[in-house]
Parts: sequence; C-alpha cells; structure tokens
Amino acid sequence: MKARNDMNESAVNDAAPHLFDEVIDRKQLWLPSWYAPSAQGAVIAGKDILCATGCIPGSRRPYDWYPGLNPGVFWRVAHDSQYRLWVRETEKFWAIERSLGHTIKSFALCSSLAGVEMLIWTRTCEAAMRLAEYCDPLPRPPVAGGWTETNEFI
Repeated sequence: MKARNDMNESAVNDAAPHLFDEVIDRKQLWLPSWYAPSAQGAVIAGKDILCATGCIPGSRRPYDWYPGLNPGVFWRVAHDSQYRLWVRETEKFWAIERSLGHTIKSFALCSSLAGVEMLIWTRTCEAAMRLAEYCDPLPRPPVAGGWTETNEFI
C-alpha cells in the first residue's frame, strides 16, 4: 500500500507546475528600503513561466530592446506606447519594471501568492525581456501577479 501512495505522490509532483526556481528573502537581496517596500523578497521564474513566454534554452534576445544609459539596463516601448518596459541587472538576477515614459514612477513585476508580495526576477536578460513583454500590460497565466510601485528605479 505504501508503494502505491509513493507512486501517487510522485505523479502529483511531476504534474505540478514549476513556476519558480528559488525564493529569496528580502534580507538576502541588495535592495534599498524604498524600492518596492511591500515586497518581502524575490522569486526566480521557473521553467513553466519561461516556457509560457516563449523563452526556451538558446532563445535570442527579443526584437526592439535598446540599451539604457547605464550598463545592465535595457528598455523598449510597451504595447500601449505610453509606458516603457525595463529590465535591470541586479547582483545575480534580472529585475523587470514598467514605467510611464521616462518618469521616475515605475512598477516592478511581482507575485502575490498567499498574501505575500514577492518580486519576480529571472536569471538571464533574455528571459527578463520575454517575461516583461508577456506581462505587459497585465500578467497572464501561469504568472499570478501584477505590478507593484517601486517608488523609483533600482
């Protein structure tokens, strides 16, 4: 009987979506206290979220992204033409933001599962770009989240 339960548990684990690779507490991140103060940390996008965005191993950088003024920053005009999408390199990951033009008011992509707000980051620039495009103007499944105010850029 135990073997059957182990088999069922394994099947459930195999069928469960792999949305996030890693959960990182805010204390472990280099984030100023004013940046997205409601976020408790960050989650790193997993294979099922990345596959939904069209980001597969070996995929190239999406079209129409431009280098920002600072190294490790890229931007593009959002679908509605009023906003800009931004991806920014942090110490080890890539943050995803949306802003109204070039204003300092920006929003970061976040997940709010179980009432806990977490920034959604990626491991690569290309993945961040694809995820930003996929979630503009609103995240679609399997991304469960939205945009939280950052108070300023990183």
